[in-house]
Amino acid sequence: MWIRVVLACVVISGCFSEPHHETGGVEVAETCPDNPNALFFPVGMFAFDDPDPDQNLSRSLYSNHLRAMQQPPLSCGQWDYQESYRVLWIRHFDTPLTVSIFRNHKNVRLEAVMLNPPVRLGTKTGSQRINKRLSTSQWKELSMAIETAHLWGIPSDIKDYSIYDGDYWIIEVRKGDRYQMVHRSSSELTVEQMGLKFVELAELTD
Repeated sequence: MWIRVVLACVVISGCFSEPHHETGGVEVAETCPDNPNALFFPVGMFAFDDPDPDQNLSRSLYSNHLRAMQQPPLSCGQWDYQESYRVLWIRHFDTPLTVSIFRNHKNVRLEAVMLNPPVRLGTKTGSQRINKRLSTSQWKELSMAIETAHLWGIPSDIKDYSIYDGDYWIIEVRKGDRYQMVHRSSSELTVEQMGLKFVELAELTD
């Protein structure tokens, strides 16, 4: 019986993952929407996407997490850094956290935020915050992890019809006038390992 179910899934191409979206990211928008509730991610980057914010659960949910952490959007507006990276880790058994890296010609800066429980999106909530500079060796180590993940060369999302109740990673990159977002579950080990390297450098404590 199990073999028949698997074969049926293969035939209808609806039970497993499939790539979604072109690689290489999108162009950064010159200005951000003048709306405090604007979504952080461009339309079309998530696999199950919908232009209507009320129907787009992924874009709305992750934007609300970043807003609660008082984070700026990376996909739009003017920027003072050569390159920026942000990891949003949605943890199934713990509160969400985000780690951002900002690099310019002078230094590399790390900012991290972890929401304190209970998390109530849309309301003010306490948080643990870290702000520090990275050393040259730390940036080199992180750069290797970023390169291994091939963020610019993989689809932003995949259509995954399986049921997964673990952690999720949302990784954003802004370099020059290009923006890329990668959304994966913890089953994508290369992406998770890169995300964990960010968290390790932040030295957040639960």
